[in-house]
Amino acid sequence: MRSASLLAWTACVCSLLACEASPPPATEDARPVTTAPHFSHTRGLHTQALPLVVQPPSPEASLAVTTDGSIPEVPADAAPGVPVSLTIAATTVVRAVARLPGHAESPVVTHTFIFPERVVQQPATPAALPAVLRVRQDRDAELPLDAAMDPAITSDPVVAELMTRSLEALPTIAVTLPTAELFGLGGLYTSGGLEDPTEHEARAAVEVLFPDAPGDHRQVDAGLRVHTWVTLKRSLRLMFRGEYGAGKLRTPLLERDPAMGQGADDTLDRLILRAGKNRNWTTRWNPDDSTFTRDQWVRASQLAMSGYAARGTFVHLYLNGLYWGVYNAVERPDQWFMASYFGGDEDDWFVANHNGLREGDTSAWNTLTQSLVERDASRPEVLDQWRRYLDLEDFADYLILNFYAGTWDWPGNNFYAAHRLDPPGPVRFFVWDAEESWDAECSSGPYDQPGGGGSDGAWVPPPFLPGNWTRWIIPTLWHALRRSPEFMTLFADRVHRHLTGDGALTDARSQARWQLINDHLYLAVLAESARWGDARAELGEPTRTMQGSWLPEVRRVHDRMAGNGERLVAALRAVGFYPPVDPPTPLVSGQGSGARLVVSADGQAGEVWYTLDGGDPRAPGGAVAEGARRFTGPVPLPPGSVVIKARLLQGGHWSALAERTASGAPDRPR
Repeated sequence: MRSASLLAWTACVCSLLACEASPPPATEDARPVTTAPHFSHTRGLHTQALPLVVQPPSPEASLAVTTDGSIPEVPADAAPGVPVSLTIAATTVVRAVARLPGHAESPVVTHTFIFPERVVQQPATPAALPAVLRVRQDRDAELPLDAAMDPAITSDPVVAELMTRSLEALPTIAVTLPTAELFGLGGLYTSGGLEDPTEHEARAAVEVLFPDAPGDHRQVDAGLRVHTWVTLKRSLRLMFRGEYGAGKLRTPLLERDPAMGQGADDTLDRLILRAGKNRNWTTRWNPDDSTFTRDQWVRASQLAMSGYAARGTFVHLYLNGLYWGVYNAVERPDQWFMASYFGGDEDDWFVANHNGLREGDTSAWNTLTQSLVERDASRPEVLDQWRRYLDLEDFADYLILNFYAGTWDWPGNNFYAAHRLDPPGPVRFFVWDAEESWDAECSSGPYDQPGGGGSDGAWVPPPFLPGNWTRWIIPTLWHALRRSPEFMTLFADRVHRHLTGDGALTDARSQARWQLINDHLYLAVLAESARWGDARAELGEPTRTMQGSWLPEVRRVHDRMAGNGERLVAALRAVGFYPPVDPPTPLVSGQGSGARLVVSADGQAGEVWYTLDGGDPRAPGGAVAEGARRFTGPVPLPPGSVVIKARLLQGGHWSALAERTASGAPDRPR
């Protein structure tokens, strides 16, 4: 009887644990692995104290439980079958492990219990932070790395009431590892130099929590690295690998993002937790420009323009149970990302970035960046070779977006590029780390002088201007390609496509995207301001707040987007990168059999040429295409859906391509 009841009880516990425990790490221990312990309450955000009971997986198994982030180990003399009872009334990380005689220890199960009302009272020196650490950033004096939530903000009765909602406004990621490994002397968080992020990696438990969907909670173990050099609020990198257990993080985290969720992957190999190093309230690099959303907007814009981008979303981050602020959780466009979104295996891809990172065979990349750039792209056969190695349409989109947003810590920095090796495919570029865009402060001086270097909106960055040759890869490609009238025509066509009609960079769509992203973040910024708004108080700087700091900058960027497309066209025209004439406007009057095409040149001199079969009125080389018609008056539209393409030809200059789809009379049934 005892044996039968033991088996039934163990089976029941195992079924409850099916979605709780990460697979055990790779080990040379040949013994069977003990089933993980069971928690009577699960991780997540809670409002009331919990009577937590941690049960061993069977009466013969022994337990070890910790609440300080350390890894539990079952003592040799631990009594079997004894549960552990705890009362959880404040934010606590509970870790548990079990062991059966003759078995290896179970996977460590980690549950973080968060009480938002108590997070508001988070002290400067909790047990999870051994001391008030001090961190030197760039030319700053050392600043305290404390954990306090600013009482000047949290003591306000209205704010205190909203703070709980603020902490529930986003998904939460909780990262746990032993305190000494994270914050101790030589610990991961404070290791590395001012410009030297360490490659040290520590094992950490990672939990993804959804305040509105507890059924989607996940916990896996992962490798944790720092992603930037030493700062108070530091960017981190999560590496999901088989050596830590599950090998991947399966979560709807990115799918739920309102701006970038459609088509996002739910299985992740890497995740960057971006702190916004150059644009947050802890750093000297223009903290008053902080919105935390510029990079997300640029990546969402690339997705809208070209159909691909490294996706991201916003989360609240907890480190060892301490609230650490708002982070932008972002995919890294590496080999794993490429295989996930574009197919093949990781080894089928080559990836490069601004640091010269190389993954995969470099032969095609070297041909593109060393051989082709030396050949005359104005020759059709050479441009055909370019198309084999570089996706020209996507490259044009990539340039247009960075020109439009005034990205200035680029092009010598901050990019990813990738192409498939098997079967071979052309290179695509990915925007990355574009937080230094829409930049009021950095536009105040010359590009190569301190205090200057960018544009508050559309511009043509100096490395791309005629005569400004550099060794940087992206301008080198541009200067080689702009010898080709065909590429410059394509570039102008993409500019017109994105800046007019329903294009991704029209005023309306740019502002709507910006508003969507910031509306999603709005309430969460309240908690961010309490956590980090006073980080620079020792230097005599003001406390940054949601209403006084964040919201005015969000509004400024939103307003600056108005008319930005016109500024881009003017900037491109001024240096000969966009035609001197505007495209015509195809209009349709009437309906059905009475539908007529009217093409307006908007008062410009010249000849309007059009097609109704989807062909380009301009032939390669600049002649009028065979089959194109000159517009002289209203034209009846043929039955069915019609693709209209039109250009204005004036003094040997073709305009960009205007395109629209219209309907004539219904097709006759056959």
